[in-house]
Amino acid sequence: MIEKVMRKTIRDETQNLFQLRATAPGNRSFWNAVNESQGLKRADCLMLDINGVAETDEAILAEYTGNFFSERINNLTDNMSEVEDVEIPSHELIQLTVAEVLEALEHVKTKMSSGPDGVPLKVAKYYGLAKPEVYKDIFNKVLSTKLPDEWKTARVVAIHKKGSKRDVSNYRPVSNLCSMSKILERCILKRLNECASQFLGDHQHGFRPGHSTSTCLMELKDNILDALDAGLHCAVYRLDLSSAFDLLRRDTFAKQFSGLIPPQLLHFMNDFLMDRRYFVNLGATNSRVFLLDRGCPQGSVLGPVLFSLYVGSVPTYLPSSIKYMSYADDTYVVCRGDTLDSVKNQLKTSLEAHVEVLRSLGMIVNAGKTEIVFFDKGKEPYTTQICIGDETIMSKASLKALGVTFDHRLRWDIHVDNVCNRVRGLLCGLRILRRKVTEKQAVCLVTAQVFSVLYYACTVWLTSHLNRTVFKKVESIHLRSLRVAMMDYKQQISRELLTASLQRMDPGTWCRFAACSLAMKVKLSGNPVNLCNSMFANSFTQQRKIGQLFSYDNSKTLLGRGATRNWIGKCIGRVKVPWTTQDLNKDQIRRLLKKVFWSSGTLV
Repeated sequence: MIEKVMRKTIRDETQNLFQLRATAPGNRSFWNAVNESQGLKRADCLMLDINGVAETDEAILAEYTGNFFSERINNLTDNMSEVEDVEIPSHELIQLTVAEVLEALEHVKTKMSSGPDGVPLKVAKYYGLAKPEVYKDIFNKVLSTKLPDEWKTARVVAIHKKGSKRDVSNYRPVSNLCSMSKILERCILKRLNECASQFLGDHQHGFRPGHSTSTCLMELKDNILDALDAGLHCAVYRLDLSSAFDLLRRDTFAKQFSGLIPPQLLHFMNDFLMDRRYFVNLGATNSRVFLLDRGCPQGSVLGPVLFSLYVGSVPTYLPSSIKYMSYADDTYVVCRGDTLDSVKNQLKTSLEAHVEVLRSLGMIVNAGKTEIVFFDKGKEPYTTQICIGDETIMSKASLKALGVTFDHRLRWDIHVDNVCNRVRGLLCGLRILRRKVTEKQAVCLVTAQVFSVLYYACTVWLTSHLNRTVFKKVESIHLRSLRVAMMDYKQQISRELLTASLQRMDPGTWCRFAACSLAMKVKLSGNPVNLCNSMFANSFTQQRKIGQLFSYDNSKTLLGRGATRNWIGKCIGRVKVPWTTQDLNKDQIRRLLKKVFWSSGTLV
């Protein structure tokens, strides 16, 4: 009897542990659980082809991978001048307070990953919240001297991107830094934002409050539609930079912001970017330590902001007639003109100036991956070629921007097909897992794994003007996901009952919910500035007892910006409370909209 109870307890606990791993955040844990449920195990050792020979020795592979990452940067910088050492005198040093340390710790993520110090970020945060004065003393001591070498060293793990797993070029380096260094960076970030955020420009949507990939894509779409509404020809180009973060020069950064940023902050930034190191970790083996004379450490807190500041002045060197948007190192430029020739001339002028200013900053443009698309209402895309120096760039029929495919007619069928193909693969994995998780866990997996892919940036493409055939594809894959969660493979449950029982919005309600959420956040925060001004430029509000009335210009074409504004206005019109007079945060907006679009467990 006791043995039977023990076996049942072990079986139940094993199942609970499996369910916890399966529902853990991240795509990797999901697929590991799928493979485990099929009896498949992930290969314990890495195998790479070195000179045509398959190698599995961890010591050799770690050294080989480290050499590859180092040589890739050296090859890019062979023809560049060496980075100069810059002395930045500072009569006063940064001194942190306990309040600043506590505020920084609140924003630190509770991860179990660790850098060369071996201290998980979760442990460092836990101890810091208990003893913030100790951290304050340590940080002020470091700031009065220089950053320790260990804090400037990254433990690099090679993560497979795509293609053959035996080709080292298909791996990207992911850096893990010391936990204490990342907490100190979080403290410095607040001070840097207070004095340097003005230099980021309104075009930068990356790593800023109130900004996201969705706002960047919305602004890109808005500028394209504005040109089409005005009867102009429109073209967009996207520049691709080779190892952008790894090529930042600290001497150029210091010259750019000398006199603009307080000297004590600039002194710290110079120390932060100097003498960076990394080693490749593979299992229990580490490669030798490699030195870096330039670059902005990826995986750091300050890195993305420093890079954004570094390239923030680029738009000032481009023609004033263009529209410029960026998310970190992804850049999109919209050119407009009365004739195709004028657009082509503007494209060539802007591209030449763009490439030149990036080269002056030490960046390298990958012309082979640079894309140009002409947007119009014709069935066939306009094709041409633009010559930039020795490189020729051919225009294409579609543009992939931050994971969303813009075709030349803004029909979104290509994007929806790509997304549905990805979701079908996820559903295959979910179907394998379904019998080993509960219904509630299955619904959570659908929301986290499937809907996060299906409805990514849906405010851009999932609107009321989406082609009905394309919309039905989204609706079909949405319902199929819910049926897998309910194990209704024979489709015996009606779509209304299915949606209501699982309490998940249908695609039409989902897109209106997302549109309202984005519009309210933009309006209340005023960020991004350009998108906010454009979205509400032609609107007027009339105070009523029940709230605000929004009205938009209906005279534009269905493809144009006017129709998009009118659709957003109609969605916002369903919010019957005077939200424009309230100071709502992101969670409060979400709760408010759930009440609007969901009533008594039934979709409105």
